[in-house]
Amino acid sequence: MNQITWTIEELERNASDGLVVQASWKATAGDAFDAPTKVGIVKLEQGSTFVPFEDLTKDMVISWVKSALGQIKVAEVEALLLSTLAARTGTQTIVGKPWATVYKIN
Repeated sequence: MNQITWTIEELERNASDGLVVQASWKATAGDAFDAPTKVGIVKLEQGSTFVPFEDLTKDMVISWVKSALGQIKVAEVEALLLSTLAARTGTQTIVGKPWATVYKIN
């Protein structure tokens, strides 16, 4: 099964208190060099508990991003990436030229 990998590209925070107010995210299907990717930016709302910037973890911020996007949007992003990956996987190509074969004569 192909997996979607969510990553955080950048965080924007207030200089005064370190509160993260915006996150740039990326979701990628598969692990190939040209894997289908979707990127976006989401504004983050302060939750009930403030977490100092230096204590944030990748998983924590990804959960905030997914929460801000909502379950429906997350599912749409993931479905789009998986369908794009499936379409690419179904198409196979071969690179080369018929005149590039080298024959060695002894």
